[in-house]
Amino acid sequence: MQLIKYTESHELTNLEQQLVAKLNENIKETLKLSINKLALKLYISPSSLSRLVRKLGFKNYNAFIIWLSGQYQLAQRYTSTQLANKQKNPLDIITKIYHQYGFELEQTYLNIEINDFEIAINWIHNSSQIIIYGPSDSNIFLKNFNFYLNLLRYQTILVNYFSIFQQLLATTQENDLLIIYLYHEQLVKLPWQDLYQLAHTKKIKILLFTNSNKIKNNDFIQKITLTKKDIVKNSPNFTSYANNLMTINFLFELLIAKYHLELSPKAEAQKK
Repeated sequence: MQLIKYTESHELTNLEQQLVAKLNENIKETLKLSINKLALKLYISPSSLSRLVRKLGFKNYNAFIIWLSGQYQLAQRYTSTQLANKQKNPLDIITKIYHQYGFELEQTYLNIEINDFEIAINWIHNSSQIIIYGPSDSNIFLKNFNFYLNLLRYQTILVNYFSIFQQLLATTQENDLLIIYLYHEQLVKLPWQDLYQLAHTKKIKILLFTNSNKIKNNDFIQKITLTKKDIVKNSPNFTSYANNLMTINFLFELLIAKYHLELSPKAEAQKK
C-alpha cells in the first residue's frame, strides 16, 4: 500500500526514501505509534523522523499522522480505481468528507464534555442577544456559527475587529451572551479583568471557544475546548478546522434536540 508518496522535488536522501518504503509496508502499525516509538522501530532519532515528515510537506508528526489516517481509511474502503471514480462524483462528496476526516471526528468526540455543552446550549437559548467575536483567521468557524444561530432565529451580531467588539460591549444588557473564539496566543491579549467585571456587573454570560487551559469555568464563563491549530501544507485537510466545525455541528444537534424539535422533518410530518 503506497500511500506515502514523494517526488524529486522533496529532495529525499537514499536513507529517507528507504524509510518511506518501510512506512508504506505497514501503515496500520505506523498509525498506532508515537514519534518516539516509530523512530525507535526505524532505528533513527525522533529528530530525523521529524525532519523527514517536514520534507514530505507536513508541519509536524501529528499533522502527518492525521493525514495518513484519512488516506488509510479511504484505501481500506475502496480500490484505487473506485476511489478515483468516486472523487469525481459529486454525489459521493459527503462520504468522501466523512472518511477524509474520520480521525478528526473521533478526536471531536474525545474532546466533548457533555455537561459543558448542556450549559452552552441553555445559555444560547435563554439569551436576549448574542455577540460573536473572533479574529478574521477564524472566519470559517464564526460564519458557520452565526449561520446556524440565525437559522434557529437567534438574534446575533458577528464582529472580527476588537475595536468594534469593545463598542458593542458598552451596549450589552442583562441576559446577553458573548461568544468568543480565540486560541491561547490570542486569548492572552484580551482584557479579561474588564470582561470579568462586565459579566459580573451586567449579569451577562461568556461562552469561550479556545484551546487554552488558563481560563476556568465559573457562573458566567463556560469554556468549550478546541483542538490546536495544525494545518497540513500539501493537503486541503485542515485538521483543526474540521475538528472544530464538527464541534459546532454537535453543539447545534443538541440545541435542536432540546429546544427546536419542531424544525425536524419528522416533527413536520407528524403535524400533517
